[in-house]
Amino acid sequence: AAIVLKRGAQGCSIFSDAVPDRIDDGITHRGFSTEVFNVLGAGDGFLAGFLRGWLRDEGWEKAAAYANGCGALVVSRHACAPAMPSMIELETLLNKQAGYRLVHGDTEFAHLHRTTAGSPPPAAVLALAFDHRKQFADLAARFGAGKKEIEQFKDLLAAALEEMPPAISGAIIDDTYGEAPLTRLTGTSRWLARPVEVPGSQPLAFEAGDRLAEKMRAWPAEHVAKCLVAYDPTHPPEFCRTQESSLRALQNAVNATGRRWLLEVIPPAFEQKQSLVAQAVEALYRSGLYPTWWKLPALDSLEQWKEIVRVIHQYDPHCAGVIVLGLDQPLAKLTPKLKFAKDSGVGVGFAIGRSIWRQPAEKWFAKTLDDRAAIETIKKEFAAVVAAWC
Repeated sequence: AAIVLKRGAQGCSIFSDAVPDRIDDGITHRGFSTEVFNVLGAGDGFLAGFLRGWLRDEGWEKAAAYANGCGALVVSRHACAPAMPSMIELETLLNKQAGYRLVHGDTEFAHLHRTTAGSPPPAAVLALAFDHRKQFADLAARFGAGKKEIEQFKDLLAAALEEMPPAISGAIIDDTYGEAPLTRLTGTSRWLARPVEVPGSQPLAFEAGDRLAEKMRAWPAEHVAKCLVAYDPTHPPEFCRTQESSLRALQNAVNATGRRWLLEVIPPAFEQKQSLVAQAVEALYRSGLYPTWWKLPALDSLEQWKEIVRVIHQYDPHCAGVIVLGLDQPLAKLTPKLKFAKDSGVGVGFAIGRSIWRQPAEKWFAKTLDDRAAIETIKKEFAAVVAAWC
């Protein structure tokens, strides 16, 4: 049988026939220059890579390269089994030019690991967004209601979703008024996201302050971090840098807690100049931000979406896609825009709120609509948006 000798920083050598007098006379792959952060799992990674090549008869040299590559990626990370690379990560390392050094925390490989290893994100996201806090507080105040009534209505929204199949009834829910619905829907196979931003904050601020990672560590693993930012690349550079710095802090917290995230971008003046949306996405990519999903306004033409497609494919071909928001537009106005998003190829669904729940909410707070009628109305409106998308 062949002998495979692991040589640590010197790579590995393979002896498929008689053992030579010198180790280097074996089939040798010198490995990769790597910052050794944690050796736990290095041998498992090495063997996994080696077997990948050997079982496919790709040759000793390729098997050795796979083995050293997997080992290098694992030792540069903090974990064992969760650090095992995807084939995309491995191929990316193998294609690096001579002299490349793999270091712990490398941005490119951290992003590739987050997006290509483990279970894939859902192919479609069809969600009801009711993470609104200020809007609900203002609505309740108009009718002399408060936190208790807001929580009750959000329970009704969750009840409506529970009566629909999980694949078409995801949600974005806050924990200010929606902690009970979050708990009820967790573990039901629904796509669930929760906001981290202070509503309306400009520049962007987080409800957890500088303790984002600490707060997110307490979330169920399935919860997606969602952040809304009013970002316009034509704003003063210093203001943009402040916004970008806050978003990088969020991205660091997301990576540290091993979860996915959704970045909702609404340039304040996009309705007058819709090209600002693609410009904002590109500027945020250039600043080093790589969300799992983008959440973007429903645009008026396929041409506008083509520019977003170009930007995403250029900067992050592993992006899970774009989720469309509604901005309280009626379904008749939203329907053609949803089609543009879906036809673009990057649109994977929607997360729409006020377009669905605002009118029944007003009637419920005014006490002209009872609980059961509110649930039925929300189901009907939500199903109509699902039908428009599908």
